[in-house]
Amino acid sequence: MPSIVTSITEGIASSCSLMVPCPWAQHAMHLLRRHPQISFGIHLTLFCKTTDYRWGPLSAREKVPSLLDETGELFTPAQVPELLAHARLDEVELEFRAQINAVVDTGLTPTHLDWHCLADGGREDILDLTVELAEEYGLAVRVWLEPGRQKLRRRSMPVVDHDFLDSFSMDIDGKSARYAELLRALPAGLNEWAVHPVWATRSRRRSILVVGACAAPTTSS
Repeated sequence: MPSIVTSITEGIASSCSLMVPCPWAQHAMHLLRRHPQISFGIHLTLFCKTTDYRWGPLSAREKVPSLLDETGELFTPAQVPELLAHARLDEVELEFRAQINAVVDTGLTPTHLDWHCLADGGREDILDLTVELAEEYGLAVRVWLEPGRQKLRRRSMPVVDHDFLDSFSMDIDGKSARYAELLRALPAGLNEWAVHPVWATRSRRRSILVVGACAAPTTSS
């Protein structure tokens, strides 16, 4: 998280997103309170990315059984189809509200909602639910796909003009040169580019799976 703060305060990135169920979320919120100028959103999370560093829902497990696998844990990203097939919308709403309220109840003011490992929520009803929650809480929504962008334009909500860029899987070797190429190739209009900053130490390379994945900075031209 300090690397994310640095990337924003030094002008490399413009905002970030917070995964509330993660073990280091409280520390992240502490840093955000120390840096109130940082714009951040809530990275609505229905998945746990790792098997050896678990996190669970903020809601009581007995209230959201359709969001859990057969072991009683959150699904992994590899189980996206299974989650989307079984998740009840009322339980998704319960968990999304728990994550949003966990942030706003501390006095922090997020700017937007988005999703972890689910492009535009993964299902149309989850997208619609998120848009309704965003309007209720006075937030924007980061949508990536063209159908979602069209839907939000019809509701006069702000969206990017072009497809979402994500450099998470880019090889470290040659990354700087590739960044320069991508920057030069950005089309006119509002663009979004997600990066996952981390300090280049051994421990920080491990922590990017939990902390760095929270960052979703935007770039516009």
